[in-house]
Amino acid sequence: MFQAIVSDLDGTLLNSQGELSRETIQVLEDFHQDGVTVMVATGRFDTDARRALTGLSFNPVIVSCNGAMIKGAESYAQFTQCLPITLSESLLNRVIDLPFHITVFSEKGWHMVEENPFFEEYIAQSGLTCDYITEEEIKSIEALKILLQGSEEQVNHYCMILKEEFGEHTNICKSSPNTIDIVMKGLSKAEAIKHFLSKKGITMNDVVAFGDAMNDLEMLQQAGEGVVMGNAMHELVEAIPQCTRTRSNDENGVAYFLTALKETEV
Repeated sequence: MFQAIVSDLDGTLLNSQGELSRETIQVLEDFHQDGVTVMVATGRFDTDARRALTGLSFNPVIVSCNGAMIKGAESYAQFTQCLPITLSESLLNRVIDLPFHITVFSEKGWHMVEENPFFEEYIAQSGLTCDYITEEEIKSIEALKILLQGSEEQVNHYCMILKEEFGEHTNICKSSPNTIDIVMKGLSKAEAIKHFLSKKGITMNDVVAFGDAMNDLEMLQQAGEGVVMGNAMHELVEAIPQCTRTRSNDENGVAYFLTALKETEV
């Protein structure tokens, strides 16, 4: 039996409506009651991720902002790592005039220069508070993560360019066909998971992990069992063709796999 379950959130644990199904809630509750550590690893900000997990009776440990923050049920973060202001400013100077909507995540929340159509419906439905500030003000934010959103063509083109220009000091990846995530070099979901679990005497070999996007790559590669969702980005499937596949997020892929796993252990 694995000692820890780690799942991405959007496109993995949540369905296309951004909800936890009853089946998913039940199977996570069962494993939690059996003493298995349940973690969520997401590109989202911690508070935002917890809002999506309110159906659970327990507070899972959340690795947020692609590994830039680790937080459990406590009111304080166990780990945070921001981009240095000088680096963040250089990045934002580079992308501010490119065809992207920019969101900066800090320990205080979301920051934008303008309204973002990619988040418009979510912000309206969730009641999320976003800090709208000037271009100069956003450059001075201590950023856990910088998020760029645009067309698939723009994301594919500029993701490679930004990796060439800033890859020495940052970790840059696509978390969706329309999204580029930028965090400090050395940060990833995998590294944050290892950091947290090592304190509990759990190694990555004892982990079953689920994901659907390129920001899940290292986590899936290093887990004892990396499981790729049926709705995963084609880049992820091509990068790790050896990984196990499960059903899509709208078919309760995580719950389906974990239920089958539990039955084999009986």
